[in-house]
Amino acid sequence: MEILKVANIWKTYVEDQFVLKNVQLTLNEAEFVSLEGRSGAGKSTLLRIVGLLEKMDRGGLDLFGQATNGLSEKQCARLRLEKIRFVFQSLNLIPH
Repeated sequence: MEILKVANIWKTYVEDQFVLKNVQLTLNEAEFVSLEGRSGAGKSTLLRIVGLLEKMDRGGLDLFGQATNGLSEKQCARLRLEKIRFVFQSLNLIPH
């Protein structure tokens, strides 16, 4: 079963400075992958987009067979609650 399909994702933070440019990725159930790259290469940005925490500028993202383009914030929150788990690099939720 295909659990993630990233199709032609683009993301910029500053005009004409691409963080992600035409990224494509497909992950199937039971696959294990890692992202590697230098600082600033877009790894965290891609993970935030895949986790529905950030919007892409263009492209498509399907999670568990469901297209995510056009989902409301409430629908994204529901999908995160039911299907996605996060382990943050730093403890962002509890200040102590």
